[in-house]
Amino acid sequence: MRIIIARHTQTGMNMEKCYSGQIDVPLNHEGVLQAQALAHLLSDIPIGYAYSSDLVRAKQTLRILVGNREAEVASSHLLRELDVGIAAGLSREEALARFRNEQVDTRHKNPDFTSIGGENKLHVLGRYHQIFTRIHEKHREGGKVGLVVCHGTALRYYLTSNPNLAGLRYPEQGEYLEVDLDTFF
Repeated sequence: MRIIIARHTQTGMNMEKCYSGQIDVPLNHEGVLQAQALAHLLSDIPIGYAYSSDLVRAKQTLRILVGNREAEVASSHLLRELDVGIAAGLSREEALARFRNEQVDTRHKNPDFTSIGGENKLHVLGRYHQIFTRIHEKHREGGKVGLVVCHGTALRYYLTSNPNLAGLRYPEQGEYLEVDLDTFF
């Protein structure tokens, strides 16, 4: 079951190196150009269904990537970025200067760690496992290629935590990876 996984493309908050978390920010001009370039790379792939988070930056990226294809399109809160709580809207340096490291660090090694007002890695992994399971169950017999547009930190957590996905190269903004969804389980 072939699936394309892409990260949403650039926003102003990404450019400023701020934690956007679940703040609903649109793509900036560079993000639109990145998505158009990626759409060109994917233009020969017959995408039959596509999912993104319900945040505008992922939905915008998805719409550009799908283009004029007659694909089934859906969005889900389960594909949202990590909720970074009180660090949302701040750069890593601002967050660490304003709060103690143990309150805001998204790179924390403990999977139970939760930024104040946010969520932990285990919660993100549960959401991503749930949505990829739903996608797998719904589309496994159709033979169509799928597209999923994700967010950076949440996707990194999912790819690095699943032993079946070890060795996959993590896509940067404007990049994608192509995998067999059956290997997720």
